[in-house]
Amino acid sequence: ESEKLLLELYKTYGDYQLQKLAKKGDKFIPSFPSWIPYSEATFSVISSANVRSLTKQECCLDLDIYGQLEPVLQKLKGYELCYEVWTTQSRGFHIMLTFQDLQDATPDQVKSFRMFLCWFFDTDPSKGAYNTMIAIEYTNHFKSGKIKRPIIELSNSGKNQIKGRLLWEFFKWIQQHPNQDKPTHTCVGFDRDRINKKPSSETLAKLKKWDYVWDVIHLERDAIPVRDRSRKDFLIAKYCIENGISLEEYISVLLYTSWSKIHEEKQDVQYALRTYQNADLKESAFRRKQQWELKI
Repeated sequence: ESEKLLLELYKTYGDYQLQKLAKKGDKFIPSFPSWIPYSEATFSVISSANVRSLTKQECCLDLDIYGQLEPVLQKLKGYELCYEVWTTQSRGFHIMLTFQDLQDATPDQVKSFRMFLCWFFDTDPSKGAYNTMIAIEYTNHFKSGKIKRPIIELSNSGKNQIKGRLLWEFFKWIQQHPNQDKPTHTCVGFDRDRINKKPSSETLAKLKKWDYVWDVIHLERDAIPVRDRSRKDFLIAKYCIENGISLEEYISVLLYTSWSKIHEEKQDVQYALRTYQNADLKESAFRRKQQWELKI
């Protein structure tokens, strides 16, 4: 079923990338030397891959909690959007949508629209990236080992259009976030060598108020392996935003640890910027939701 789905994706939406992640210690390491386009993949690569990039027309809404699923589905139905829901029955859900308007869009435009959807439906903002990856359908998940299957399948072709009320909401979001449709390949204004390697005393004082964050930051003191580093970096970013800690200070906090993903050669300061921006979007969406509930 997996090979059939991957072929259908390629025929319908065009090329995308494949990779295989394998667990090594507390990390998941790529097994292929680099991401391989489906158009260049051998049968061996296709049959062994367990993650893929999204095709240009696809968008993914990622939810971790079952109770959040029904409200999102009701909102999608309210905007007359077609979707599929996939899960391994072990943790979260992937709500998959396709938009034919994105076929002729630039990578930055695709990214901008995906980020809008994540914000609008209050789901994981990391799936707003242009090169985001997902576990391959009908394949054993690289983390849980359980097969990813659909629990809600499309009743028609499922090709949505960006029009009507959804288009209006997208325009409003663009006006509120004017920089989201611009390239973010460089971290303009931030030089790693000029960032303080240790947070200020004021920042450290704020961090000490939440025991969990403080414990996470100091895990390296006891050489304890840190699992799910991306989530912990995001958690610290969210805490910094809630407590008025600037991006520069957040970068200093990550540099202060020995385990953060900021230390990886391919991540560096740009990774910290993306994480901080995603946390800010998530926090803003949460506050707007609270304000709306209070009005009701």
